[in-house]
Parts: sequence; C-alpha cells; structure tokens
Amino acid sequence: MRTRTKTKTAKLYVTEWAPNGTNDLLIVVDGEIKHCIDEATFGIDVCKAKPCERATSVMGDIYPGHDWVESNLMLRRITIKDLRTKLAVSPVDADGSHLIERLKRAGVRL
Repeated sequence: MRTRTKTKTAKLYVTEWAPNGTNDLLIVVDGEIKHCIDEATFGIDVCKAKPCERATSVMGDIYPGHDWVESNLMLRRITIKDLRTKLAVSPVDADGSHLIERLKRAGVRL
C-alpha cells in the first residue's frame, strides 16, 4: 500500500533591482518566507508590477497585520517559466550551475 505525502506549493517573488540589475528571490510556503536566494534573477522590473503584486498585498499575505502600505519594499510574483528565462549568470558562474544548485537546495526544481 502506498502512502501519499502532501506537497506544499511554494510561491516565488523577486525583490527590486539591486544596483547591478539583479533581483533576490523569495520562496514563500504557507505564507512564510522559507528561503531567500540573493541575485537569483536579472532584469525583472518589479516597479512595473500590477498593483495587486506589489508589497502592499503580497507582504500582507506573508506577514498578516503589518502595514506594508508605508513600506518602500516592492515585490513581484513570478512563475517557474519566468525564473528559467531570467536566471542571473555571471563570469564566475557562466553556466548557472551554482545558482541552479542553490535553487535545488531551496526546493525549486527548474
């Protein structure tokens, strides 16, 4: 007899651009930030996010009761497809293998 385990679905969010054009990736499960992967994506303009994707609603789901309306933090929800096309690579990690390994350790399968 097989037993089934409940798989938790993670939501992926990217933060505003860093000065070098990269975005950090937040991995959220059940309303809690489980992982933050620095400089995971490149070139996602969070400021062009729809209002419902901005921190005022997204972070309200993650941190209920906090007044994010006054926060300057901007987030944008992304899909695995978006993540695949916007992975940040560098001369140090030209094929992205180190970044992909960090994503796998965090439970993100590309």
